[in-house]
Amino acid sequence: MFKKNNGVAGLILCLVAITGCGTSLTDSTVTGVVRIDGGPAPEGVTIMFQPVKPGGSPSYGKTDSQGRYELQYNASVKGANSGENVVSFGVEYMEDEEGVPFLPEPLKGIKIPAELQENSSLRKNVESGRNEIDLEISTAK
Repeated sequence: MFKKNNGVAGLILCLVAITGCGTSLTDSTVTGVVRIDGGPAPEGVTIMFQPVKPGGSPSYGKTDSQGRYELQYNASVKGANSGENVVSFGVEYMEDEEGVPFLPEPLKGIKIPAELQENSSLRKNVESGRNEIDLEISTAK
């Protein structure tokens, strides 16, 4: 009936291609919970960690129905580069059978502040090894 829009995945893959793959493989795993105004984010909120250090490749994830996420280094490798990362958020659009994009019901009305989207001001440090990094989005101004 509905299919996922591969545009988000395509955009992420393009960003990986543009920024370069870096010379090192992932040395960390990152999981956590995204909360919006104190409650768990709905399924489909996207998270990107972009290393600040030159040559690092971004990692990305998507929330499940309880707001949990796990970062992927690429389509087949979980993880992220260690060090300081810029963290940004988005939403995942779906496509109907005619290819028309739409937001699933749980994502309607979600307003991610501009300072947490592209060129985000949020930074998180990723340590080598396992990381549990919970993230909070506040929509109050």
